[in-house]
Parts: sequence; structure tokens; C-alpha cells
Amino acid sequence: MSKPFDYKEARDSFRAKEAEFLGELRGGTMTAREFTRAMSNITDGVVRQVADHYLKAQESQVSLVFSGGNGREEIYPGSDLDFILIVPESMSETLDPELERNFSSFQTTLWDMGFKTEPIVRTVKQCSQASLEDIINWSSLLDRRLAWGAVGPMQELDAEMTALNAAQWEEFIDQKLAETAKRHEKQSDSRYIVQPDIKEGKGGLRDFQSMMWIAEVAFSCETVSDLEEKGLISGPEAKRIQQAYDFLLEARCHLHTQNTSQKHNNILKAELQPVITKIMTDYTPDQRQEAVEDYMRRYFRHARDIGFLTSVVSAAALDKKAGFAAPVSRVEGFHIRGDKIHFDTDNPVPLEMMKIFRVAQQEHVEVHPDALRQIRRSLSKFDDKARKDPQNNKVFMEILTARENVADTLRKMQEVGILPKFLPPLDGIDMRMQFDPYHAYTVDEHTFQAIGHLGTLEARGYEKEAKLAGDLAAELSDSERRVMAVALLLHDAGKDKVETGDEEEHPVRGAEMVREYGRRLGLEDREAERAAWLVENHLLLAHTALRRDLADPWTVETFAGKMGTERNLRLLTV
Repeated sequence: MSKPFDYKEARDSFRAKEAEFLGELRGGTMTAREFTRAMSNITDGVVRQVADHYLKAQESQVSLVFSGGNGREEIYPGSDLDFILIVPESMSETLDPELERNFSSFQTTLWDMGFKTEPIVRTVKQCSQASLEDIINWSSLLDRRLAWGAVGPMQELDAEMTALNAAQWEEFIDQKLAETAKRHEKQSDSRYIVQPDIKEGKGGLRDFQSMMWIAEVAFSCETVSDLEEKGLISGPEAKRIQQAYDFLLEARCHLHTQNTSQKHNNILKAELQPVITKIMTDYTPDQRQEAVEDYMRRYFRHARDIGFLTSVVSAAALDKKAGFAAPVSRVEGFHIRGDKIHFDTDNPVPLEMMKIFRVAQQEHVEVHPDALRQIRRSLSKFDDKARKDPQNNKVFMEILTARENVADTLRKMQEVGILPKFLPPLDGIDMRMQFDPYHAYTVDEHTFQAIGHLGTLEARGYEKEAKLAGDLAAELSDSERRVMAVALLLHDAGKDKVETGDEEEHPVRGAEMVREYGRRLGLEDREAERAAWLVENHLLLAHTALRRDLADPWTVETFAGKMGTERNLRLLTV
């Protein structure tokens, strides 16, 4: 049996180098990518040193293979150690006793040094089987490299995984997309959470990695440059996705340096946002809120880019899978292949750009990323004439007052840029932070979710949580539905230039916007005034209930005077 390894000297050397790298990262002399690579290098050194001590006798038989973040050479302070001990097929049931003892000592020493790892021992065939049984195992092994030991088992693993990818690539795509959707649902299915999870959240690092895994299995692309070379993304898109990845990588690095004792310190919490912003962009005390808001907007913009380009690669993989078998139908001048809608022209006009979302909404399909790219390239066509065009406004109101898929459609229109072009007030609240304990999402996302809740109320989806509001929503006339839709869309638009916490000003500004744009959208004068009144008073119920003495007759009289009519009360309640 090997003598115990004197881990203290190795641990102290590792910590000293880690502290040196942290100092360079915080000082700006080392980029996040350089930092994670440097952390990977010193981690590699420790693993090899301990393996040499305990496993030297088995070096010609086994391979230590890094996977996951270790395989990508992307290590943060406090990261888990991800590796597999690849053993001969003869040990598929029982390990050689000496190897088992030595590997146990190897594992214990790493734990004693402070590394977090779980022992995984498999043969090459077992790696392949584990991949088929669990998409997470499969994904992790796509980022693999030899850490220590024999080259032969590693080459066998490479051949096995290459064959698996070639034979089962369609299965991988289906499983990975399903796993991604499940993860998004767990993370509130929104990338616009004001305290986002940089790793697992929608538009986070895991989405970038999923995009690259799909690209590798479906198209043999291992880098962003490969995606560009194969025509899956353009040069500017490659630049944007690389910038997004670097931004999130840097944010996660700094998050991990704040508290390395926490395993899951990937959430950009409100109290840490000023700290991280200060590191990234030095600001004076009077610039704090503006600096944090700008930093978070940059985060959301990058998360949006990751989301869009992930959809581009995923759609390309699904198109490859479907081939020519996907059914094609034609609806209102568009063609639908599978579950995606496309333009029939390379040069869409504003009305076609608006209508494609309405048809997608009605047909329960998604706008294909290629069509979204066409819209992005054509946004300059949405000039003042296009904004005032009655046909464009009519189609938009059909989208806004539809019975289904309203929030998702508006969100996609916002992300691609057509909604802010068509309705300028929504540009000011795009990805705008809210610094208060009442809002979990950005202003625009809060708006879309509010509109979505109205649809759920109308469909009796909140019978237990809000039966009264559901009853009232179900009674809305067509005119009142138009009023409610416009009021909800613009109820927080006044926050574009209002300081957080100034609750009295933004409803007034929002009401002014309703009066300015309501008639253009198709509201009659009386409808526009009622929508403006709703926006101006949308905080009245909450403020009265939470900040006033409801037993005081003055409170009741004042509230009744502001309310005016029972119908106003019903609409405001909804």
C-alpha cells in the first residue's frame, strides 16, 4: 500500500496560486477565460500529482478522464472536480482489489485537500450505456480530455462516443431539448428575472453549453468558429455569442470569489449586483443605481443573444432531423413547415413582419429563427409611416386581444425588436430593472406576464387563487377587453425615465402614453380615456388596502370618489 500523501504542501501551493490568480482577475490583468484556464491548469497539476502517488502501479491500465467543466478547462473557485476512472472491461463487475484501495486513497486525499468530487469508475462500454440512460452523463462526456494515465482507454472512449453520437444524434437532440425545457421551467421559464441564475437560468451559461453540445453531435462543430464556418451562424452572430459567453463567464467568476464556501453561488442576487458592478465598472456612489441598471441590462442583452442563437442552432438540428418529411402548409402568404412558420419572401414589408406573429399565434407555431433574422435586418422599415399605418395597428390589436398565446407572442416581438420599433414606449422599459421587493422581473417581462395572467383569468385558470377576478374577467365586453389590453401593455411604460421608488409619477406618465398611442392602436376616445384612467390609478387598490385605515370613513369616501363608478372598480380589480 502506498504511503499517505503529504497533501498539506500541495494544498498550500494550490491556494497560494489561486489567491494570486484571484488578485489578477480582480485587478483586471487577467480575463475570466484566462482565469478559468489557469485554475484548470493548477487543478490538473494537483490531480496528476496525487494520481502519480497512489495509482502509478495501474497507470498503464487505466485512464483518469476529465469531463464537464474540467473537460472544458473551465474551473471556478470552489468548483466540483468532474472526472471518471476508465478501467478495462474485465473490471466491469469488480475492481482489482489493489486498484480499489489505491483509488479510495486517491479520492480521500482530494477530499482532504478541499476538492469536492464523487468517485465514478466505469468501463468504456459503461460510459456509453450511462450516456444513453442519462442525457446529463452524455453531455458531460462531450467535454472530455485525458487527465492522467493510459492513452489507450481514452482513445477507446473517443471512438465509442463518436460512434454513439453518429448513431444516436437524433435521440440526443430530443433529450437535450426536453431537458433544457424542463430546466427552464424550474427557473421560472424567463431570462428576465431580476436576480438571475447565471449558470442554470434561461439564457445562462448552461444554455450556451447546450447549444455547443447540440452543434457537436448534430454538425460536428466544437467551437463557435466552427458554427460560423459551417454557415449555422453569421460572423456578427459569432461575435455576439462569444461576447455573451465571456460576459457571463466573468460574472460567474466574480460571483464565486464572493463566497467560495457556497456550492451553488451562481445567483446574481440583489445585494451582490452593486458589488459585481463595482468590480466590472468602477462607479461613484451617486452613480450606483444607474451603473447597476446598465450592468444588468447588459446581462439581459447577452442572455437574450444566447437564447436567440441557441434557438438558431436547435432549429437547424431539428430541420436536419426532419429532412423533407416535415409537412408543409400555406397560411395567409406564409408557409409552415413542422412547427415553424417562414416568410415566402426574402424582403418582408412591415405588414408581413407584423402578420407573421399573428399567424404564428393563431396556428400555435413558432416563428422560425431565419424569419426572425429577416425581421431584425428589416427593422429600419418600421418608420413613422409604418407605425401609423392602420393595417399594422389593426393586426397588432388582433395579437394583443387574442384569447391565447398573447404574452409569448409579445415577448418574442420585444426580443426581436419589432415591438419597440412599433410602440416606442416599450423601448424605454426593455430589460429595465426594478429595484424593489415587489417585482421579480424586469419591467417589460412584468408587463407581458400581467397580460398573460389576464388570459388565464379569462380562461378560469385561477379558480382557487383569484375566483372573483376570474369571474369579473369573464364578463368583460369586447370594448373592455381592448381597454384592458392597452392599459396592461402600457401600465408601467412610464417607468422608462422615472427613478425606482417614485410610485406617484410613473402612472401619470403611463396614462399620458395611453392617450398618445391609444387612438393610433384603434381605441375610441372614450376607450382611450378609460384605459388612461386605469393606468393612472392602477396602484390605488393596493395602496388603499395596505397603507390606509379601512375602518376610517374618510378612506372609504376618498376611495369611492376616485373610483367614480362600479364598472371602474370591476376593471381595476381585474
